[in-house]
Amino acid sequence: MPSGNAVAAQALYYLGYLSGEARYLEYAEACVQAVSMQLARQPMAYAAMLNAVDIHLHSATIIILRGSADELKAWRQEIDRRYLPDLLYFAIEQDLVPPAQLASKQAPATGVAAYICEGMTCREPLTDIEIFRELVTNYGTPVT
Repeated sequence: MPSGNAVAAQALYYLGYLSGEARYLEYAEACVQAVSMQLARQPMAYAAMLNAVDIHLHSATIIILRGSADELKAWRQEIDRRYLPDLLYFAIEQDLVPPAQLASKQAPATGVAAYICEGMTCREPLTDIEIFRELVTNYGTPVT
């Protein structure tokens, strides 16, 4: 069973990356630092905390999809077809108001915009599902 501190550290990392709030990343790092000596001595006893360390070392990939509910479906399926354990994605319909931290991730007038972010840095939005499909295919393993 994972420790509460490890689960909290993982959640804080993801929350920090998604919200852009550096304080959450600092809190997560403090959780990891608090057990760093034990991690060094007995890493197998801290498997869940090692997952938090992995998130720290390899920034989370977050995809934010914006568009109409009907158009989002095909884009979501491209992600759902693959095993992507290190990827978080959020599909936000165009008529919904996203949290203030995501206000810059606007939905296009037609189609879907995919904002792909590594840690705190986002690429220009993708609007071509074929390019998105290729990117996701190269990122993950197909689910059979």
